[in-house]
Amino acid sequence: MASTLASHKTYPVAAYTGTVHIPEDGQLIAYGPTTAHVST
Repeated sequence: MASTLASHKTYPVAAYTGTVHIPEDGQLIAYGPTTAHVST
């Protein structure tokens, strides 16, 4: 199962996801494990 969570807040992202994709200006700039990209 997959879902999309879009947020400017880091807590929901870290609490509910295992992998993140980080876009900027329409381009994917980073992706990988949530713990590597989001600090809580």
